[in-house]
Amino acid sequence: MSFVSLAARALEANFRLWGRDAIYRPAPGSSVGVPCRIIVDRSSDAAEIGAANFVAKRARVEVRRLQVASPAKSGVFEAAAVVENAQTLVAGETFTIVAAPRCEDDDAAVWTCLCDPSGPL
Repeated sequence: MSFVSLAARALEANFRLWGRDAIYRPAPGSSVGVPCRIIVDRSSDAAEIGAANFVAKRARVEVRRLQVASPAKSGVFEAAAVVENAQTLVAGETFTIVAAPRCEDDDAAVWTCLCDPSGPL
């Protein structure tokens, strides 16, 4: 098995294990939706300016190019709720892209989108 096929299988496993089902819409309220699987990173970015500390409440959303060819600023991911044993573990929520998406991996297989979490669906 080649390195490329191993890397593709590892990426698929990563999204299957850590990802959430979602719908990508190129614009808020758009009737066009693309089913996809996303990984959400909610780690905060902190900055100090003088004596003041600032924390950015943004989320990084990763999506495979195979599923969403070209996400755009102002696009929206609508993440489905996570339910297990008839109990909701994570509510459905939306993420609005606030900056131009980037491909940060060597193979350009994953888009990284800086998003504002918009709360429950």
